[in-house]
Amino acid sequence: MASGNGFWGRKDSMWGGETLKCHDGSRRLHVKRGDIFRVEKGPGRRLTLIPDPDNKGTWKDSHDKSNPIRINPTKHTPTVFERAYSMKVTIKKGATAERLFLVEQDNGAIAIVVKADDPNGGGHDDDMASVER
Repeated sequence: MASGNGFWGRKDSMWGGETLKCHDGSRRLHVKRGDIFRVEKGPGRRLTLIPDPDNKGTWKDSHDKSNPIRINPTKHTPTVFERAYSMKVTIKKGATAERLFLVEQDNGAIAIVVKADDPNGGGHDDDMASVER
């Protein structure tokens, strides 16, 4: 699971360095099964999501340690999820940034979804990638 550079080996809580591994891929989100992301806490308690440079998905072409995905708390209460964090993400090199959400579900699972208030829980293959800790 680690890339060998020491960056991916820590096992802290989500609020400061958790490794997330994609359980399911998503064609729409350009995430492949097994892709690894890090959630890091930076200055001012700002959270960022950083794709592993060895991922098969395309986010690694637009984001890395020097250009992470910025994660912000949502301004609304999600209807399906325990917590939701918005992020502007370029998921494919040269593409326009999209608004996605990193969400914590009621059962503690983490997912990357298109809509934080999807009444179906965002369970469609084209708009959700579940991630495991």
